[in-house]
Amino acid sequence: MVLGALAYRGFWTPVLDPEVRVLRRFVPPGGTVLDIGAGVGLYAFPLARLVGPAGHVLAVEPYAPSADRLERAALWLGVRQLELLRLGLSDTDGAATLAVPSSPSGRIFDQNAHVAGSATEAGTSVRVMTLDRLLDSHPLDRLDFVKCDVEGYESAVFRGGAATIRRFRPVILCEIEERWCRRYGVGADEVLEQIRALGNYRAAVLRRGQLQPVSNTSPAVNDYFLLP
Repeated sequence: MVLGALAYRGFWTPVLDPEVRVLRRFVPPGGTVLDIGAGVGLYAFPLARLVGPAGHVLAVEPYAPSADRLERAALWLGVRQLELLRLGLSDTDGAATLAVPSSPSGRIFDQNAHVAGSATEAGTSVRVMTLDRLLDSHPLDRLDFVKCDVEGYESAVFRGGAATIRRFRPVILCEIEERWCRRYGVGADEVLEQIRALGNYRAAVLRRGQLQPVSNTSPAVNDYFLLP
C-alpha cells in the first residue's frame, strides 16, 4: 500500500514530506482541495482524510501507472471523497507529451512524470486542459487548498488557472525548483512571483515546523506555501 494511503489510515510515517504534517492548518473538514500532479497519492490521501466524507479531493494525474495505483488504493480504502482525473493541466486545451525520466537501468520513475511540449525522455501523449476550463465541467462553490507538483511545468498550470485562483484564493503548496523550471524557459523566482500576483499572495517555507516568510526561491528549498 502506498505511503499516502497509510497516512489516510492515520499512520504518519517519517518518509512523508514534512509539509504533509501541517496540512491540517489549511484544509478544513468538508473542504474542497485540488491535487495537481497527484502521483500515487502521497498528498491526495492525507488531504482526503482531512476533508472527510463531506469534502472533495480532485486528484489530477495524467501518468497511467501512477493513476492506476492511486485508483486501486482509493477503491481498497473506500475513499469516496477522492475523484481521480486522468489528465494534465496546462495553459491550453488539447494534447501534450508526458515525459517520464528513466533511471540508467531503464526503469520508469512515475513520481517524476511531467507534462512537456516535447520530450527527450520516454514519453506518451496525454490529454491536457486548463484549470479554468476543467472547472466548467467540474463546477465548485469553494476551493480551499491547492497542491501542485508538476516538475517545472507550474508556470503553464497557473497561467491556465489564473481565473480560478483569483476567484477562490486558496492556500497553495507548490514545488518550485530552478532545474525543472528552466527546461520550460522560466526561472523559479519568476514562477513564485507569477503565483504571488494572482492574489497578493505571501510566500513562506516550512522550517522546524514553522512557516517562515520568504521573498524569493532558494536552491535549498523545494516546496513553497502561498498564503492569501
